[in-house]
Amino acid sequence: MTLKVVATDADNDALTFTAVGLPNGTAIDPNTGVITGTLTTAGDYLVTVNVSDGADIRSVIFSWFVRPVNGAPTVTPIPNQSNTVGDAISLAVQATDPEHDALSYSATGLPGGLSINLTTGLISGTLTAVGDFTLTVTVSDGSHSASASFQWHVAAQTGLVKELKNPGPQQSHAGDTVELQMGVVLNAPITSASIVRLSNDDGRSGSEGRSNRLQFNASNLPPGLRINRETGTIRGHIDNDSAGVYDATVTVREPGGRQLSQTFSWTVLPRERRSGGGQ
Repeated sequence: MTLKVVATDADNDALTFTAVGLPNGTAIDPNTGVITGTLTTAGDYLVTVNVSDGADIRSVIFSWFVRPVNGAPTVTPIPNQSNTVGDAISLAVQATDPEHDALSYSATGLPGGLSINLTTGLISGTLTAVGDFTLTVTVSDGSHSASASFQWHVAAQTGLVKELKNPGPQQSHAGDTVELQMGVVLNAPITSASIVRLSNDDGRSGSEGRSNRLQFNASNLPPGLRINRETGTIRGHIDNDSAGVYDATVTVREPGGRQLSQTFSWTVLPRERRSGGGQ
């Protein structure tokens, strides 16, 4: 840095400059009054510059604030990940900044179905693609950035169910009679008659037969609706006073205990008034 001290003398005498309290790393040229150097230490400095013509001395005092160097953020190393298609992911990226600056996050190479929160660094979503992925997560404080790379292996599902389809947002009126079939995609070909019930080919029944079936469950459905545990069909008569928005979750459970879930919104509008004075 360079800072020139300007001074004049009525008799045009040669002037000599001195200074006390300069920031570390700087000095003043006694002949020109130019302060130069490289600032090395942050802090508040009270500087006094003296100018003399050999007979008289004049001084000026000023404050000098040296800001700390803006350090780069750091990202905690992320271990390699291994999951299966259909897994729900919640992976928090940890990063710090020496000045506690606000950080922004980005990522490249994410497996299908995942995204990163630009503010929190949370990687989340449901894996949809098989493969080996090389990810790079970058964090920035606006001036400097740091990155961390890791591998993510996504395997194909080995269970019976490949996908429980999300039906998307639903909308009905209070009082409506509703029927909604949850869709299931299987990993292996199975006859359409056994897609849901999965009973044994030899005709066994009872508890042994029931143990080989998919089972459906649902939570937070609009009041009046129920899900058939064997077929995955949601049906019923929505209660008259149930207007609102419901975040419904449907889960399908395989015989071995593995399960997949989907959450979707269900908006129930107020009951429609019928023409002709009906309620």
